[in-house]
Amino acid sequence: NNESCAFCCQGPGSTHARGSLARLDLSDDQLPMWDHSLLQYISSLGQLVWPITSNFLLPEFMLVAGQYTLIQEYVRQLQGWCEWNNGARSFLLGSSYLALGERHKACDLLLIAAGQAFKDNFLLSKVIQQGPEQEGQDIVVLYLLKVIRMFEQLGYRDCAIVVANEAIGKATPANDPNLSMLHSVVFEHHLHLGHYQEAYDAMIVNPDPVRRKVHLNMLVMTLLIHCKLDVLIKFSYEGLMSELEQMVEVRARRESVLTTKYYNFLYALHVNKENYRKAAAVMFERGLRLGQETSGDLMALESQAKCYMSCVNCLRLVEPEHYAWIVRPVMESAGDNKVDYVAPGISPKRDSAGEHKADSESKRRQVEVLEVADVRREYQLVKARIELIKHSPKHATTGSRLSPSELVAVLTNVGLYTTALTICRLFKLRYEPVFEDLNLDDKDPVSISWKLLEHLLMMTEEPGLTLFHKAVTRRLCQLEAFLPHWLTASYRQRNPAELLRVLLACGRVADAANLAKDYIWAVLGCGKEYFGLKEGLTSAGPPIYLPVNTIDLLLLELKSAGKEDQFYQKLFVSLQELMDYYIDTVTRVSRDKVLAAGMK
Repeated sequence: NNESCAFCCQGPGSTHARGSLARLDLSDDQLPMWDHSLLQYISSLGQLVWPITSNFLLPEFMLVAGQYTLIQEYVRQLQGWCEWNNGARSFLLGSSYLALGERHKACDLLLIAAGQAFKDNFLLSKVIQQGPEQEGQDIVVLYLLKVIRMFEQLGYRDCAIVVANEAIGKATPANDPNLSMLHSVVFEHHLHLGHYQEAYDAMIVNPDPVRRKVHLNMLVMTLLIHCKLDVLIKFSYEGLMSELEQMVEVRARRESVLTTKYYNFLYALHVNKENYRKAAAVMFERGLRLGQETSGDLMALESQAKCYMSCVNCLRLVEPEHYAWIVRPVMESAGDNKVDYVAPGISPKRDSAGEHKADSESKRRQVEVLEVADVRREYQLVKARIELIKHSPKHATTGSRLSPSELVAVLTNVGLYTTALTICRLFKLRYEPVFEDLNLDDKDPVSISWKLLEHLLMMTEEPGLTLFHKAVTRRLCQLEAFLPHWLTASYRQRNPAELLRVLLACGRVADAANLAKDYIWAVLGCGKEYFGLKEGLTSAGPPIYLPVNTIDLLLLELKSAGKEDQFYQKLFVSLQELMDYYIDTVTRVSRDKVLAAGMK
């Protein structure tokens, strides 16, 4: 066929045959005579295909021509009786399996061929091709490196790992220059396959410190990208802890402060190693950056407060207590960056006499030592800013940038006197401006009392409870005082049914009627957010509680009072009509629920 002709006429076989014929020294008269030259041609062809010879041209040609099944049959025919070129035949058979996608068979055969690499001419000349720069290196290791590249080109990473481990076992640890590269191969393929523990083990045993640092960076960044913090923390990082910390710190400072994974990893790492001072420093640094690099919105302030609180918690765990401190560099202002004129040719570090200049106090790197009390002050300052923004949203853009003294002035102006006094106490500021503001002529003592009552009630009452709300509401009703909107709004969010009962028990029938109507509409889905309801009454939703018995008692009170007062009569009619509408809606929704349950 055409491939056979190519082998005999154009390929390496033709070159070998022409050389054999040239050595026969046939005369020009004998060449045209077939009875003289044909025997020599056949003899040359037989030398090409005969396996017991030093040349390996026929199997090599079959591999190049893509005749993989013929190679397998060729090796099978020679198996058991031909001892020539065993290593080369194993290599070609493995290569054929590799081309056909049977990588595990190929891996086994290519590893078998490694045992003959140092004495097989085909492997030495065609596969290994040892260059001058590789003189003195282990032949088997060089062969296995070639095999590794074969698997890498086809993406068979698992087999590349097997061959690399075999090469590591063959290499001499003391002087083989390929050993670190082999460990790198194992590391990179394990990392790509998600075998993180195996990748870490390969990184640790790599004898090249430069490669170890590069691989550490690859491992850490890969695991951080895939959010594998639990895997990262469990490694011991023998001898690489300082490099790890520096690496992640640089990346954390380079990224946006809103990217939390780097700081979270450093914090978790230090806590896991029980190095609480470093954990505190990490959280304080992130909190400091949140205050300097963000717009100061409420979410950023709350994150900053959490960072400072984590810092306080870590410092409280440091033993002994006199080591519970961290260091913060002091930021230089723009006005401090003065550049002195230096004449050309004069060293800026030496004076005119050649003596070394002492650094001025302003140019030295200043540091500030922070203890638990200092960090707690920063935390309270951020909490005060959060309270200001929640109380007065118009300060959302400026409240986070205020200094302690400016913040006290703003807090006093909006009526947050308790918080202002707390900041004065923590930062040793004057109390007089706060008390003077309380006694200004335009300040109403009644409004101040209401603000103080609101502050104390909201600060004292636990979430979801209404013990103090009930006491305040009942007392105000007994005094026949006006119920402020903030009180009823908070009470409705927490327990509207209890508020309805309190109003009815205290004789506030009109207020109770208005509350009952709003409550019914909220249950029906209109204004549900004002009563702490997640959704209204629907056939697909959960059941919703409404104090029907309390509303019935309220209707009786309104009906009785309506006989003498037309105002209560109108309230009775409107509430009764709304209650009838609610009953009809509940009946319809219940019927729909029963039908839906029956269809299932």
